[in-house]
Amino acid sequence: MKKRENLLLPIIITFFIIIITLIPTISATDCPFEEENCVYPGDCGRYIDSDNNQLCDYSEIPQKTERRYYLITLTIITLALYFITSLLSKYKKIKFITHRRIWNTLLLISFLIMAILGIILTINVQYPLALFSDINRLFWHVEAGIIFSIISIFHIFWHIRYYKNIFK
Repeated sequence: MKKRENLLLPIIITFFIIIITLIPTISATDCPFEEENCVYPGDCGRYIDSDNNQLCDYSEIPQKTERRYYLITLTIITLALYFITSLLSKYKKIKFITHRRIWNTLLLISFLIMAILGIILTINVQYPLALFSDINRLFWHVEAGIIFSIISIFHIFWHIRYYKNIFK
């Protein structure tokens, strides 16, 4: 029964982080064929022209390209969650090893998301495919990279003695 309780908290925290990062981009859409200014009838059957300009809304080139990433928001959320699990560990609500497992698991998950999307983005440059075309791959690659970077800093500090010994 103890092992089950120890696994529940990492799952809840992982779910919470995923939900928080999904909220701002749940409606993000791009052209599945990465077309620009696609005219009727379009290549994919998803043609939508809500502004009646004879161009598919999914393929229109924005007048001003502005990418918004959630660096500060993700940093605050990640630090807050780390602080919470650290306090739970300090006050013996969870074991210290559970605290470490949570963050090692989140490190792995964020790395896998970042790496897989990075590979897909790279492949798509050479061979334009509609892999995972309903999501904004670059956005999620960067967001996972932000989380990965923050958690990797925790990881480095956990193993600082190891790194000091390497350079002695």
